[in-house]
Amino acid sequence: MNAVYQATLKLLEADPNLKTVQPSLDEGLSKLSKTPSTATVRDLEKALKSSVYKQLQVALPPANAKNLVQDLINRLSELEALENAPAVAAANGAVAAPSAAPNNLASLEAGLKRFNLYFEWPEVQKFRSQLNVLREQQALGRNAPELVRDAGGQLEALERKLQDMLVRQAQDIAELKNGFERIKSIGGPRVKRLESLIEQIAEAQGSATLAPAEVERARKLVLDLRKLVESSVVNLSPAALDEAIEISEPKAPDPGKGTGEILEVEFASPANPGVVPTKASAEAIPDVPELVSSHVAPSEPSIKDSMLDIEFEFPDLELTAEQSERVREIELAEETRALESLEVEYRFVLDVNPDARAQLEAMNVRNRNAEVLQDDVHHFRTRLLELRDVELERQKRRLRELSPRLDLLAAAGLDVGDAKLTLSVAEGTANSGALASEDLNRLEDSLRTLDRQFEERERARAEEAARLERLIARQEGVYQQFKAALPGFSVLGTGVLEFQHRLEELERETAARKVRDDLTKQLSELLAGLESALEQHRAAERAEAERVERERLEAEAKVKAEAEARAKAEAEARAKAEAEAR
Repeated sequence: MNAVYQATLKLLEADPNLKTVQPSLDEGLSKLSKTPSTATVRDLEKALKSSVYKQLQVALPPANAKNLVQDLINRLSELEALENAPAVAAANGAVAAPSAAPNNLASLEAGLKRFNLYFEWPEVQKFRSQLNVLREQQALGRNAPELVRDAGGQLEALERKLQDMLVRQAQDIAELKNGFERIKSIGGPRVKRLESLIEQIAEAQGSATLAPAEVERARKLVLDLRKLVESSVVNLSPAALDEAIEISEPKAPDPGKGTGEILEVEFASPANPGVVPTKASAEAIPDVPELVSSHVAPSEPSIKDSMLDIEFEFPDLELTAEQSERVREIELAEETRALESLEVEYRFVLDVNPDARAQLEAMNVRNRNAEVLQDDVHHFRTRLLELRDVELERQKRRLRELSPRLDLLAAAGLDVGDAKLTLSVAEGTANSGALASEDLNRLEDSLRTLDRQFEERERARAEEAARLERLIARQEGVYQQFKAALPGFSVLGTGVLEFQHRLEELERETAARKVRDDLTKQLSELLAGLESALEQHRAAERAEAERVERERLEAEAKVKAEAEARAKAEAEARAKAEAEAR
C-alpha cells in the first residue's frame, strides 16, 4: 500500500466511529479499479463519498455520517503532499538520489554534510566510521575500492531513509492538523503551543528537514487534549475550567535538554469504567523515542518559549460508557504507534533477545485485543534500552576478540584486508555508541569463510605432506634398487659413469625431501641402456667363448687327425717293412 492510503487508515483509526470502515473503503477503491497501492487522494475521496458513506448511514444519523465523511475529505487535502513528497524533497536538494554512487572520498564527505543534523542516527554513525577508515587508508597510500562502494551504498541508504521519513512526516502533519481541528475550540496556551509546533513542523517539511522532536511533542499534546475533550473536561463552565487549570511560573530548562520541554498533562486510567479520577497521569502514555534533535526555529516567538507548566485539576466526573470507550480508543491508538516505533528502533536488540521479542509480541496481542497497556510500554522501552546497552557492550567485546583472530589468519598467509576494514568500521560505529550489528554479522561471516579457507588449506597441506612422504618413500625404494644394480654393471667400465653420477644426484635430492620424477626417469632410461649394454657385453663374451671353444675343438680334432694319420702311416710302413723282410 502507498503512503496516501496508509495515512488515510491512520485518520480512520483515530476516530472510533471510523475504525471499522476499511473494508468499505477497499470495496470503493475496487469499484474504481484501484488498489491500496495505486490509489490517489481523488480515488480515496470518491470511495469515501460512496461506499464508506453508505456504511456510516447504517450506524449513524445521516447528518453525522455526512459530517464525518466531509471531515475526512478535508483532511485528505492535507495528504496530497504525500503523493509529491519525493519530488518536493528532491527539489529542496535534501534527498535527491545521485545518478551514481559517489566513488571517491571527497564526494562521500560532501554527502555527509547533508546529514549532520541527524548525527544520532545509527546509519550516520556507521557512515562517519566508514569515512574515518577511508581517510586512514588514504593517509597510508592504500586503495580500498570495496569500502568506497560500501560507503556509497550507505550514503544512498541514508538518502532513502531521509526521503521515507519526510513522507512519514508529511503524514504526521496531516494527522496533527486533523487532531488540531478536533481540539482547537478549547483555546488556551496548550492549543496555541500545538498550533505553533505544527507550524514549525510544516516549515521544516517545506525545507526537507525532519523535526521528530516537535512531532512527538505535538502528538503528545494532541493525545492529552483529545483525552480532555473526550472526557468532557472542557465542557466545564469557564469558571470551573479556570479553576481546574493551574499555570505556574516558567521552569528553568534542564541543561542539555534544549528548550523544547514538553508541557505535562496528567491522566490516569479510571479505576472503574465510566469514572475519571481527580487526576490523570501522562506517565501512562507510552514514550516514543526521539530519533534526532531538531533545530528548526519558529518564525516568531511561540507559547513553547514561555515553558509553561500546566496541570489540569478537576473534580471526579462520571463518564458515559461511550466516553470511556473513546478515551480508551485514543490510548490504544497511541500505544499501537508506540509499539510499532519500538519494533523499528530496537529491531537489532529484538533479533538477539528472543524473550524481549516474545514480550513485544505479547504486548501487541494485548493491544490488538483492545487492552490498554498503561505503564507496560514505558517499562518495556526502559528494558529495551538496557538490553541495547548490554548488546553494545557484547559487540565491543566481540570486536576485541576478533581482532587477534584476524592477525593470526593474516600471519598464516590469508587475505584479511577486507575483513580488517570491516572490523575498523564496526569498531568506530560501536565506539560512537551505535550498534554495529550488520557489520559484526558481516565480519562473523567473513571470519567463518576465512576459517574454512584456513582449514581447507591446512587439510590440503596435510594431504600434500602425506603424498610427499609416499613419493619420497617410493623414490627411496627406487634409489635402493638402482644402487643395488650398480655393481652388476662394473664390467662396462666408463659406460656406467653417467648412471653413477645421476644416482648420486638422486641420493642428494631424496635426502633433501625433493621428489625428482625426472631424475628417476633418466635413471630408468640409463638403467635400461646399461642392461642392454650388459646383455650385449655378455653376448659378446659368450660368442668369444664359443669361438675359443670351437677353435680349441678344431685344434684338438686336427691334432687327433694328424696323430691318426701318423699312426696309420707308421702302421703301413711297418707292414711294408715286414712284407719286404719276408
